[in-house]
Amino acid sequence: MTIPILRAAIFLFWSARLMAAAPELGFRNSSGQTQLVWPGTQLGFRVEASVGGLKSPVWQPIQEAASRIDGEYRLTVPRDSGMAFYRLAQVTEIGGDTPGDFADSNGDGIDGDFSRAVFLAPPPFGNDRNSGTMQFPVATLEHAVELAETVPLKHDVYIAQGEYGLRAPLRLPPHVSLFGQFDGTTNWGIAARNVTTISGPATTLILGEYPGEVLLGLPVRLVGLTVIAADATEPGGSSKAVVIKGLKYSVSLERCQIYAGKGAAPGGSSYGL
Repeated sequence: MTIPILRAAIFLFWSARLMAAAPELGFRNSSGQTQLVWPGTQLGFRVEASVGGLKSPVWQPIQEAASRIDGEYRLTVPRDSGMAFYRLAQVTEIGGDTPGDFADSNGDGIDGDFSRAVFLAPPPFGNDRNSGTMQFPVATLEHAVELAETVPLKHDVYIAQGEYGLRAPLRLPPHVSLFGQFDGTTNWGIAARNVTTISGPATTLILGEYPGEVLLGLPVRLVGLTVIAADATEPGGSSKAVVIKGLKYSVSLERCQIYAGKGAAPGGSSYGL
C-alpha cells in the first residue's frame, strides 16, 4: 500500500536532467519498512538522496543497489524523524555493467554482470569445489583469481562480505579486477556497509610484472576492499599491503582502505600502497 508522502517526511523527485522517459519512483510501506520501487524493466537507474533543502540540493547516490523482486526494483531506506528527498538518476555504462555504481544497467538483477564474474564467499556458502557461479561461489581468493584468469570471459571477481586470508603474496593477473561489498546471499546485493577484507603476509597484493603477461586492454580495478598486511618478520623487512610496479595497464583503487603492518628492525618500513 502506498502511504502519504508527508507522513514519513520523505519526498520523491524527478530531475529535469534525466531522460523524459524516466520511470516513476514509487513509495511503499512494507512490514514496517519504507521501500522505494520502480519497474523492473527500467534498467540503469540508481537512487540518489538529498537531506538538505531544495534551493541548493546536494544529491548523493545511496550506497546500496536495489534488488529486483517480482518484476520491480526495490530499495529499503531508513525511517527516522529527519527529512529526505529521493530521485532516480540514470547511469550510463560504457562497456557493460560493472559493480560500484549501485545500478543494474544490463537487467540481470545485480549491480554488475554475473556472466563475466567469478563469485567468492566465505564458507559454508563458498566452497572451492564449487564452480564459482552466483549460486555456487568458491571460498578462497586464490582460487577465484585462478578461475578469473583461466575461464574465458570471466575477468572479474565479485567478493562477498567477510575476511579472506592469504598464505602468500597474491600477484593479480593483468586483466582481473576485484569487487567487494556484496552481501554473500543468492541475490548478491551490494552495499557500502558490507565490509570485505583481504588480509595477508607482509606483502599482500602485487600488481604488475606478471609472468607471461598478455594485455587485453582491460583496466584493473580494486573496489570496495579493505587490504591489511601483516607485520614484517625478516630483519630490515618492510610491510606493504598493495605493491604496484612495472605496470603496462591502468589500475584504479576505489573506496578501498589499505593498511600496512610494522616494518622489522633495523630499518624496515611500512607502506600501505
